[in-house]
Amino acid sequence: AIDNFLTRIDILLLFEIEWSKGLIEAANRAGVKTVLMPMYECTPYPLKADCYLTVSDLDDIYYKKMYPRGNVRRINVPSNSRVTWKERKTARVFIHNAGNTSIKDRNGTSALIKAIQYVKTKNIELRIRTQEDIYKIPKDSRVKLEYKDKKFSSLWEDGDVFLFPESWNGLSLPLQEAHASGLLVMAG
Repeated sequence: AIDNFLTRIDILLLFEIEWSKGLIEAANRAGVKTVLMPMYECTPYPLKADCYLTVSDLDDIYYKKMYPRGNVRRINVPSNSRVTWKERKTARVFIHNAGNTSIKDRNGTSALIKAIQYVKTKNIELRIRTQEDIYKIPKDSRVKLEYKDKKFSSLWEDGDVFLFPESWNGLSLPLQEAHASGLLVMAG
């Protein structure tokens, strides 16, 4: 199926996936140009793509060092323009995206869970959106774990502040999207 797919395209664009190697090798054999938007923490090395798109300064520096003769291009990724700005006057609902466990807890979820005990205000809610049930949530009625998928258009409408105490990260599209939709953003 992959070989058949490759006969019908001119360029293969891949995003930060761990199984890129086989696809890139198949594309090279088929004479299809490859563009890779890698992520330094999970894209295996080496991957010989025709072009590497980097979305953060950290990625750009890393990939220029890893592929000194490679075609590395820095691009900016805009937030989704369909997100609607909504002014918030109070901060009651706090949103945090844990993702799918992220390497070394780079999104800061564990630190955020530990910190909630020091917040004295009772009339708030912390919604932690995660794809995997790995976090031990304290017995605190203010903390809600959300596993279900949400439509993109409703990701940010129910929050007031986006919390992202990241340890280390390159570009984080949720930061841009949350800000574009009117949430205050508190980030590392």
